[in-house]
Amino acid sequence: MSSVFVSFNTKLAQNVLNESYNFAERAEIPAFGKPAITAVCMTKIEHIGIAVRSLEDAVPRYEKLLNTPCYKTETVENEKVNTAFFQTGPNKIELLESADPEGVIARFIDKKGEGLHHIAFEVADIYSEMERLKKEGFVLLNPEPKNGADNKLICFLHPKHCNGVLIELCMSKEVTVEDKSDSGA
Repeated sequence: MSSVFVSFNTKLAQNVLNESYNFAERAEIPAFGKPAITAVCMTKIEHIGIAVRSLEDAVPRYEKLLNTPCYKTETVENEKVNTAFFQTGPNKIELLESADPEGVIARFIDKKGEGLHHIAFEVADIYSEMERLKKEGFVLLNPEPKNGADNKLICFLHPKHCNGVLIELCMSKEVTVEDKSDSGA
């Protein structure tokens, strides 16, 4: 009977540790250089962005592939991009079509072809996360968050500092965070 109890408690403890690790950032304690649990920063992969030449062609293909309908299309004027979103379980896919022949997605496709464009991470406070990443030496492609698709504030990290992957930070606009862009100069 006691071995079952110990085994159950060990598994329970391991699950608690795994869950804690999944929702916390690892940081170093300067004196010891060992990992410590600190505040939550990136909470999950919010979506994967895929550059496509034509939403008209790609949307039906992804509806068949994912066996789910596109739940939203949107034009993001400031990015010159048309988007289409799919949700499968907790995961989202964002298809990106250039709305301008000179737009960033058109240039990406001309250079690299259709395919993986970025991985987006949800953050609780985009302003704090941008500041943290700048201090860590990452290069931000925009100095302030900007409006993105799906009611998000977004910021991109330069792929040269992320092993060739374009990383997007995104935060829902519904999240109440003091707007630091209005607090300065």
